[in-house]
Amino acid sequence: MASSSRTSLNTTARISCRRYATTIPVAPPKPPKPPAPPADPNRIYTPRKTALHSEYSNTIQNSPFFVILGHQNFSVAKFTTLRKDLAKLKPSKGAPEDQPPAKLSVIRHAIFGAAVKSVQPQAAELISSIQGPAAILAFPSLDPPQLKSVLRVIERAVPKSRPGGPAGEVRPVLHVIGAYAEGRVFQATGIQNLSTLPTLDTLRAQLVGLLSAPAAQLAGVLDQARGGRLSRTLEGLKASLEENEKEV
Repeated sequence: MASSSRTSLNTTARISCRRYATTIPVAPPKPPKPPAPPADPNRIYTPRKTALHSEYSNTIQNSPFFVILGHQNFSVAKFTTLRKDLAKLKPSKGAPEDQPPAKLSVIRHAIFGAAVKSVQPQAAELISSIQGPAAILAFPSLDPPQLKSVLRVIERAVPKSRPGGPAGEVRPVLHVIGAYAEGRVFQATGIQNLSTLPTLDTLRAQLVGLLSAPAAQLAGVLDQARGGRLSRTLEGLKASLEENEKEV
């Protein structure tokens, strides 16, 4: 009797310890988000945004060459000092004496991108390279020596890291992202290469020299062959051609 009771208790314990699979409710999949509505042409923008869009559009339209800078932890005081240093730069050799300096302005990414797409769509590729706070450096003309001087000023505006400085020190950052000139987008490396070129007037003079060299040589030959020398020059050319035919 006792053995039968223990067997019954063990069977009951095993049954009570069994675990049965339960069904876990699964949430239905979320429906896909509807596409964003098209821009409302009648949307009214705030006066501040409208003014910035107009300012950026004028800057892009009136600047044949501009550079985009990225910055982090660059204070207002440092921007003020940088603008003063840029204003002190003298025009490069051969440039007009009244040529204005490069203009530095902090930009709002979204509004600036809209202005670029509406005024200079060829430069839209440059917008995708902007990540974080940015500024535009607008030049009155494409002047490589002036660009070289500006890049040196920008480099000096960022303090170099000091060995053994305090841990966790927040340092200002200012770097070149890209540029746009003559319908072409330049990356940072291309801007450095562009700054090593001479002025456009010097390049034009070199190009004219290369093109005029063959003409000058031809003029020299004709000058030597003028008058009585012309017949002797032609006779010499004829004799040279006849000798070449005999050799063949």
